[in-house]
Amino acid sequence: MARGLEHIKCPKDIKEFEQHELSGLCKEIRKMIVDVMSTNSGHLGASLGAVELAVAVHYIFDVRKDSLVWDVGHQAYAHKILTGRKEQFNTIRKFKGLSGFPSRSESVYDDFGTGHSSTSISAVLGMAIGKKLKGDESTNIAIIGDGSLTGGMSFEALNHLATENVNVLVIINDNNMSIDPNVGGLQQHLNNIDIRQNYFTDLGLKYHGVHNGNDIDEVVNVLSDNDLRKGVHIVHFKTKKGFGYKYSQDGNPTHWHAPGKFEVESGVGSDGKTDYPKKYQEIVGETLYALMSEDKDVVVVTPAMATGSSLKAIEKDFPDRFFDVGIAEQHAVTFSAGLATLGKKPVCVIYSTFLQRGYDQLIHDVALQNLPVTFLVDRAGLVGRDGATHHGMFDLAYLNAIPNMTLYAPQDENQLAALIHQTGNLSVGPVAIRFPRGKGVLEQPVDTKYQHKDVLLKNSSSTSNLVITIGAIGNQVSSNERYDVLALIKVKPIDFAKLRSLLVDYDRVAIIEDGVSMGGIGQMILAEMKRLDVSAEVELIAFPDEFIGHGRQEELYQQIGMDQTSLQQRLQDIFNGY
Repeated sequence: MARGLEHIKCPKDIKEFEQHELSGLCKEIRKMIVDVMSTNSGHLGASLGAVELAVAVHYIFDVRKDSLVWDVGHQAYAHKILTGRKEQFNTIRKFKGLSGFPSRSESVYDDFGTGHSSTSISAVLGMAIGKKLKGDESTNIAIIGDGSLTGGMSFEALNHLATENVNVLVIINDNNMSIDPNVGGLQQHLNNIDIRQNYFTDLGLKYHGVHNGNDIDEVVNVLSDNDLRKGVHIVHFKTKKGFGYKYSQDGNPTHWHAPGKFEVESGVGSDGKTDYPKKYQEIVGETLYALMSEDKDVVVVTPAMATGSSLKAIEKDFPDRFFDVGIAEQHAVTFSAGLATLGKKPVCVIYSTFLQRGYDQLIHDVALQNLPVTFLVDRAGLVGRDGATHHGMFDLAYLNAIPNMTLYAPQDENQLAALIHQTGNLSVGPVAIRFPRGKGVLEQPVDTKYQHKDVLLKNSSSTSNLVITIGAIGNQVSSNERYDVLALIKVKPIDFAKLRSLLVDYDRVAIIEDGVSMGGIGQMILAEMKRLDVSAEVELIAFPDEFIGHGRQEELYQQIGMDQTSLQQRLQDIFNGY
């Protein structure tokens, strides 16, 4: 009787398989991934394309001793299934379930946590040298996508790797894609690579390729070469994103990267869709499109997030003023700065968690020179099922710390659109406008005549209590007979003279901030209130000083006591007796 997935309890079990049984195992793993993703929404296409790589690596290498790092990690679902997490796989990306990415705290077989790209070669090289210093000669494997190879860290790591005498195997999972099709010269190089002389061989690295990464026998035969266990080697596999499931294999790979819920038999999405509220990302794409039609100096830059931030129509209709620079956040920031020196109006659309990767460039190349670059900071706050690596927890704090920076935290779609329309006129220097992931709050189209205000004060009655909200979290709080609500839209710089004139009417204030408290806007307000001798008692509600896991956005906000119900109770407790 042929062995199958039911025989896999831990990684060593796969070694009992005959090689001819592996193709059946790949089909079973692929079916499990499709079945779970159809009801669970996750990263489908990348993991389907890498099933054979995962099976072959676990079949040939001993991951109890050999180090294995997946880059970015959303192609590692088969790895999770093979490493003792098969029974829990249906919990992936759910609240308190398996992470959607490799996680050291989740499994001893996840040697390095990932979620941001281009880190695997650096991490594996560190592991290899660490082992060498201990006399350990086991193999260290990095599985990296061609999209991740465009990130600067990968080039830095390869440059270092070429000078070290260590046991490192770099497996390139080349499918011509990140979320969208890959861009730039490296992809062209990989597509037309000369196997004798290429970028890798010019660095002095041993290159092996190009091989079919979706043929399990070919992958096993290539990786079975014992010479790959010693020294540094680059093995190049071509794979098909979404391979093995007809709709993802033959359909739009960008859609099938993370398709949401769908019917397995038809491939049709099962998520209910309505016209309103629209996603904040849709508002960004539509507003920027209109702005670019009006102003020929506006240029849009994004680091591989054209689809995620709803920029595909701009990419199509304004190709000369739209730049997807690949997974290269540092370059995206400084490239935008260069555009600004020539009188252009660059808008860098970037996730909050990815702007962290360009922080030095933000400080040194943009803010220090006070250049007028607009940053549309997507996925601010808690993003949901992508979890700790993707939450936009820190942008209020890290942007607040930078001189010359102007920072806005719009609370709804009208405010967001109005601010984007004023790009280039909000400040003489850099501007950041942050907005959350997912749907907004308005059940009607954006009001194109909406006039932006830096501060919105909502009075319900004569009260001595005030709630100050920072960010879209303000949508969870409404003024009532117990307290007024003041929404800060412009959060840096704050007009503290004006704020003080508002605060003198209140005895007790609560500040609710959609981010970490350490170094955030709330702490700055507290310090200024003391300096201005404001006598009101103040309490700050913000994210806890810890990394927050994955789950639906509402579950995570509830977990930290910042969902609507929890906030109402906390405010009731704060203002009890006032």
